[in-house]
Amino acid sequence: MSEQAGHAQAGPDVAGVYRSATGAYTYVMRQPSWVLRLALLAAGAVVLAVLAVIIIPALIVGLVVFAAGVLWARVRRWIGGSRVRRNDASGRENVRVIVRSDGQ
Repeated sequence: MSEQAGHAQAGPDVAGVYRSATGAYTYVMRQPSWVLRLALLAAGAVVLAVLAVIIIPALIVGLVVFAAGVLWARVRRWIGGSRVRRNDASGRENVRVIVRSDGQ
């Protein structure tokens, strides 16, 4: 009996992984080109479908939130809650002028 028979392998079988990878590569490359194109087209369709499922609802939610914000701003403006208050004659908006008494 060999010494390694009773011990578990310490690492992956690199040669086996290499044979498996090269075997898969040669199997794919031996197929007709239309099979590879069809597989790539199917994979691309799946990726686009997943992106559509994620992106389209996100866009819809964003548009709904934006529309609600616009409506809320119009209601506040109509009620009069967000008027711009001017503090001085120069036309500056919402500026607090600090008057110094130390001669500057």
